Amino acid sequence: MNRVALTKNGRADCDPLLRPFLDARDSMKRERALVDLMERHAGPAIQRVLQGRLPASSGAVADLDDVTSAAREELLRRLQFLSEGRGDGAIGNFRAYAGTIAYAAWAEHLRRAYPARSMLLNRIRYLLEDRTSQRGFAIWDDENGERWCGFGRWRGQSPPATGSKMEQLLADPKAIAAEALNGNDFTKMNPAELLAGLFRWVNHPIELRFLVKITAELWEISDGQQSLDAAAPNDTALHPVDPAPSPIDALKWREYLGWLWRELGELSVPQRTAFLLHSTVTREFEIAGLGSIRKVAELLERSADEMARAWQEIPMPDLVIAQMLGRERQQVINLRRVARDHLGAAWRKWINATSHQ
Repeated sequence: MNRVALTKNGRADCDPLLRPFLDARDSMKRERALVDLMERHAGPAIQRVLQGRLPASSGAVADLDDVTSAAREELLRRLQFLSEGRGDGAIGNFRAYAGTIAYAAWAEHLRRAYPARSMLLNRIRYLLEDRTSQRGFAIWDDENGERWCGFGRWRGQSPPATGSKMEQLLADPKAIAAEALNGNDFTKMNPAELLAGLFRWVNHPIELRFLVKITAELWEISDGQQSLDAAAPNDTALHPVDPAPSPIDALKWREYLGWLWRELGELSVPQRTAFLLHSTVTREFEIAGLGSIRKVAELLERSADEMARAWQEIPMPDLVIAQMLGRERQQVINLRRVARDHLGAAWRKWINATSHQ
């Protein structure tokens, strides 16, 4: 989400919904304003984002409560920082801001509970965010914090999540994909071809969570548990299968990982730590033979023994990383944001340079 810098008084650029909370002169008024913000505005926005994202299973209620609590806790923390003048930007649209935080909490839950689906989400995001040589896609948030994706020319559009074609695609992804892709074998298509074919057939943006669900079903990606969005009637028949990227696609992915590993050396050690220990890409380095436990330990200036003990816990919660660094959780979040900004700028520069060679 893009946020303008705070003005000197830290309030002028914020959503008017925040004024009663930010301008309250005593603790009782501030508490009442905070309760009103959370219950009337943030609560519905968080619920709207999380609704339908968690599996229909016996543990779904507990999962939903955990993710909702994590989102609310993070939002309260950021509101507190803002009221104390420690925020790093104005909140121009509070409901959208709450929705974006809820989405981040869901993504964190996804990384931990469904690693195969999380890996797929990351792979799709790399493509949509122009982190590969395949261009022309886009990903964006709407005013409610929902995440949409499609062709670059569609950026900013947010049609209804369902429609006649979307309903067909969600109901029977494999049959519809066969039609949408002109009979081509979608199990052997690279991600760019598959996504482009689906976008052309639907002819409007698709919500990211639905795109991940559809793609996972087409490639039969499973974590050996129930689906994220509904109970699968034949769970035992599903097998975790990697969608076998083409040699060219695999080479491009390794090229990206090699670039990223080199570029991480340009970050400060705290920035590397905040980025790597919170990301699934750390394990990708190991798989690709680029970053062993010992190499990652050296990069983060940690002992190999300490990194070996922590390896299975990656990606780590921000609170754990904060303890390792001796910093506050918000500082870890800010460090990672700076790291991502640097990496994003460096990647665009590298892509432009290589495209002109």
